[in-house]
Amino acid sequence: MGIKGIIFTILLCSGFTVMAAESGSSEEVLVQQQSQLNHLKKQIRTSRVEIGRLSRELKQQQKQYNQRMQLLNTTLQTQNKQQDTSITVQNDRISEVDKKIDDLLKLQQNVQQQTQSSMNLLAQRHQDFTQTVNKRSLMVALLVLVVGLMTLFGFLWSRNRIRRQQAYFSDDLQHALKRVNAAEKHMVSADRLLADSLTELLNRLTMLPITNSETTKIVTSPEQTLPIKVADEIFRMRKRLAALPAETKGLTPLRKSLERLEAELNEQGYELIDYTGMVFDEGMSLNARVIPADDLEPGQRIITKVIKPQINYRGLLNRLADVEVSVG
Repeated sequence: MGIKGIIFTILLCSGFTVMAAESGSSEEVLVQQQSQLNHLKKQIRTSRVEIGRLSRELKQQQKQYNQRMQLLNTTLQTQNKQQDTSITVQNDRISEVDKKIDDLLKLQQNVQQQTQSSMNLLAQRHQDFTQTVNKRSLMVALLVLVVGLMTLFGFLWSRNRIRRQQAYFSDDLQHALKRVNAAEKHMVSADRLLADSLTELLNRLTMLPITNSETTKIVTSPEQTLPIKVADEIFRMRKRLAALPAETKGLTPLRKSLERLEAELNEQGYELIDYTGMVFDEGMSLNARVIPADDLEPGQRIITKVIKPQINYRGLLNRLADVEVSVG
């Protein structure tokens, strides 16, 4: 019974009580009317208490939901920032190693040129010595021999120096490759932990009571919802997984974590569509950017890159895909 109905009943009973008193009703009728009035007052107080309790519970649930969404956004931003920083550091280290290798190759080329010049000079001097040995004194012959020995010594010394430098840069290269492998392993582990955390969070959000108005908000505002962000994270980790070497440790657990996360997302009605490698058709509902390609046949159109995947919700289009189309 609503509050307005209860108040109307009270007023009606009060009117009956006054009419009964004026008409000379018995004391028993008055007592009965007073009992009904007290009972209605008790119902009003009970209704007010119940309304207050329900209002407090609704506010508490809304507060918990907002806190969890804020915590999720903060966690995603922090982990993405850490991963981007780690990738930048590894790229800088790889660039340093590439620069050292280029310097080594240039040094080796210069030494080889110097050695070849020395050998050519030695051969020329030896030929000159052969032609003039009968015309010059023994001292000149000894001088040419000394020059030849010095040139040979310089060649041997240069070759030993190159070998030592090659060994040094080879050790640096091995250390750099080990650091790169460790970084790849760390990224795989971080992605696996992120996938497990998102799976657990989806399970928790599934158990939260969600009203019809909140469900409508999720469907009509896909860019601001957790499932859309989870789908984007799945797509990003898929691309990174495809770029890693097959021998990288931890790939199998990461694949299983991604499968569990995508299965949980599918259970909530969301589906991720990847158009990579598909033939482009004008009837497709997506945002496409056309790029000319010389390696395709004239008129051939292939989706070569997916920037954002398409997301369906309960079989209906929820968000358009952003793609790049190569056209021959």
